[in-house]
Amino acid sequence: MKERFLYADLWTSSPLAHLRERVAEAAAWCEAHAARGDNERCLRKLNNPLDVERFGILNQTPDWLVRDISSQRTKALLTHRIPVSPFEWDKLPGRLLVYWPDDNTSDGGAASVTAEFFDIHNTPPWDTWAGYFVDSKYCDPLEPEAMRRYVLAYIPAAFVDLVEEGIGVNPEYCIMWLEDSKTTLSRILAEAGYRWRGARDSTPTGHQ
Repeated sequence: MKERFLYADLWTSSPLAHLRERVAEAAAWCEAHAARGDNERCLRKLNNPLDVERFGILNQTPDWLVRDISSQRTKALLTHRIPVSPFEWDKLPGRLLVYWPDDNTSDGGAASVTAEFFDIHNTPPWDTWAGYFVDSKYCDPLEPEAMRRYVLAYIPAAFVDLVEEGIGVNPEYCIMWLEDSKTTLSRILAEAGYRWRGARDSTPTGHQ
């Protein structure tokens, strides 16, 4: 069926170029702060976006949360004088992860095997968030997968193997490497040249 792709930051004139900037900033920040042994805290340096006292209840929408992190990260990179380098999609040092918050069952498995890199809701650390997207397929409106909302996260090189373990114990498939997903974003970035250097030939069962 024909697919429609919606990018959360609709105000931008060039969504792919905008995403490249966001991923570049996420990569710079996360690679600079990744520290095995401090899994729970090292990539939660930015202010927790789920802060009702700071922002109020009505601002706590998923797309707004991701935008807030992006804004914080841009300012923090300047403050800490961390350089942001241009990159090619097939030469990222880390790996891109997709997280479907609507499919999360809060089982805590990924948190357990990654020493709290993921939280109990299988959410990757907020410093890693690079974008929020909605895939919509023209299909039966009663089909529960007609709308798919997901967060794109950048996983720094130091945590790729550990995150792989977290994915392996996630029965609801709410976390998955981008290239293993069947999202519209995975197709668009594959066409743009994104490919994980250690990509496998097989694709696991999961989201359509």
